Amino acid sequence: MGTYSLFMSALVLVPLAAQQASDSQDATPAPSGVEASVRKRALDFYSLQSESKFRQAEAFVCEDSKDKYYNSQKQKWLSVNIIGVRLEDQDQKALVSMALETMQNTMAGPFHVTMPLVTYWRAEGDSWCLFYPEPESAGRKTPFGVMSPGDPGDKTKKSLQITPVSPDAIMQGVKASRQQLHLNGRATSSDQIEIKNTLPGIVDLELSQVKVPGLKLTLSASQLKANETAILKAEFNPSDKRELRSVKTKVVVQPLGHEIPIAISFDAQPQN
Repeated sequence: MGTYSLFMSALVLVPLAAQQASDSQDATPAPSGVEASVRKRALDFYSLQSESKFRQAEAFVCEDSKDKYYNSQKQKWLSVNIIGVRLEDQDQKALVSMALETMQNTMAGPFHVTMPLVTYWRAEGDSWCLFYPEPESAGRKTPFGVMSPGDPGDKTKKSLQITPVSPDAIMQGVKASRQQLHLNGRATSSDQIEIKNTLPGIVDLELSQVKVPGLKLTLSASQLKANETAILKAEFNPSDKRELRSVKTKVVVQPLGHEIPIAISFDAQPQN
């Protein structure tokens, strides 16, 4: 399947919106530093594939993965977007979540789909190269399902089940039940919200802390499988009676890089 020959146990194909840009472009503003370098390499690699320049794209592949690249099926993508980047191993490796538009042939005829895919990159020298991760016994868990490297030349794989979702499903696949927590600024109080993963695979949650004396934020789980829910709880025990302003925190969904903003207000009335 495609350049990576990575077979998903739960492949999600996203129907194209009524109007989508045909040129390859980044889904979000490019950040600075290491992540920006990874994004540029991934975009350049898939842009070459979009132009059917597969031999030139070979220069972006790590040396120990070139054989697998040679043997893999090559795909001409109609558009390329980066959903998010997750850096690992002290910024020496990166998981890049992609949304790649292609043409799918069916019994009803061809139609455009956007295929989510997690790609793997490694720092070598002063640049980044694409690599195939070593096989894992149960496959590698991603937001889009369990993926396991297969033999690029194996054409005996059965067709994978396709589950249509909305174009916003990837970025909106992890949601909060609400985006505001209400606390009493003059008394001990607490509030909580739910964060649910509706994607077919696993995601990590990272909670940003805020410095307010007496405020404690906790997340019941740092990792969610499909359809699992985490509880974000705020507890407040004021040490004085000074007036407090609303503050903001966020939960970052990795490796998508999606941020769920959460406002914390101190306007709740005391309960009788």
